[in-house]
Amino acid sequence: MLIWCVLGLIALGKGMAMTIVQEVDVGDMAVLKCPSNDDQHRFQFWELSTKDIIGPGNNINQEKYKYEVLTGTLFIKGVSTQEKGIYTCISKHLDNPTMSAKSVELIVKKDWENVYEEDPSVRIKIRRIYCANVMTRRKSCSQLVQLSASCKLPLARDGRVDDF
Repeated sequence: MLIWCVLGLIALGKGMAMTIVQEVDVGDMAVLKCPSNDDQHRFQFWELSTKDIIGPGNNINQEKYKYEVLTGTLFIKGVSTQEKGIYTCISKHLDNPTMSAKSVELIVKKDWENVYEEDPSVRIKIRRIYCANVMTRRKSCSQLVQLSASCKLPLARDGRVDDF
């Protein structure tokens, strides 16, 4: 009951605090540092946007989620888009019963080539940029000067030249 009351009070202040945004690629390990853990506060637990709790005494998918007890750093193994969302780190003040709550928003980035393959509504044309070096002769002193020029050649996914 005490935890529910504390969570209720903390939830009121969430919108007022600034949220840290962290991006990670699909399949990578996300490392979220507890922003509320400082010299005056000690890590207690993480609250997920699903209202699940990760911390001492709460066993939630221990293969997926690990955390450091002293720092509160949360490790999420093999991140998928299901893990995106707001992660709130709750820490307790050392000298009094107040709590500090600060959030990290986890954004899971997908590989755009996979998005194109999996989602037919996305129409992304893959283009390759070819750079060519052009040799030109300077008129004033007959020296060859190498100028860098770029040539953009739009290609379709099958390698054919796209009409633009």
